[in-house]
Amino acid sequence: MLAPFLAVHALVLCAPIRLQDDPPPAPPPQCIRYFSLEEIKPDLLRKAVVELGTLDAPARIVSGPSTATCRPKLSFIALEVRDSVTGKDVARALKKSCRNVDELVWTRFEGVGRLLPSIMSVSPQDCVIGMASDMRWFETAGDAKHFYFVPGKLNAESIAKQFNNLFSPFNAGDIGTLASETFTFALPGTVDLAAVKRAAKAIGKVDGVRSVEIVASSLVVETQFDGLHASAGSAGDDTQPEPRFHAQPLLDALAKEKLALRSK
Repeated sequence: MLAPFLAVHALVLCAPIRLQDDPPPAPPPQCIRYFSLEEIKPDLLRKAVVELGTLDAPARIVSGPSTATCRPKLSFIALEVRDSVTGKDVARALKKSCRNVDELVWTRFEGVGRLLPSIMSVSPQDCVIGMASDMRWFETAGDAKHFYFVPGKLNAESIAKQFNNLFSPFNAGDIGTLASETFTFALPGTVDLAAVKRAAKAIGKVDGVRSVEIVASSLVVETQFDGLHASAGSAGDDTQPEPRFHAQPLLDALAKEKLALRSK
């Protein structure tokens, strides 16, 4: 009887033990992607969203589905998914729940908080969405304006021009300035300059990055919010997040070169 007991006892001793002070594993990074869906089937949409997630990183709709009066067959959604899931992967999954799906990009202007007027009894939101065939959604938050559209023809310059043409007769044509953000990463005292240059080159190819410079002992990355495919995840916040620059690709480029950088 002693041998079986010793065998079981050995198995128990070999099992991994988690100490109470051990921190739980960090969840995988997430981002928010935006889509326009035509003629949604709600049950299939819910199923598609569940299938896009995992136990440690469930996918969820953070905004929508929302429909503009001027585009009654199209619905806008913002979907939070793992960073490793591409926009094409999400679109392929969502296609099972609707007639057609377009991945959207977003552009943000800020600095002018003036209320926009209705035109001929048409709401400001519908006026903006209707000003271009590829525009799919429009939101304001304080002095910020967020435009969501099919990539290709529109950009910050063309949006600003059409916005001004639309609202200038009503003294509301000032769209503000294109939003931007600067990230500064402090370099450690001893660093492989070649690795930093490789990381800088990779970061320069990231969506929305305008410039990358090595300044003194720091790596400075300037971004602009024009035609971006994703925004930063919500960090577990259940409220609808405003689109923000998705910095995970910057961190991934640094990690690939094994650069222990710290953000200022």
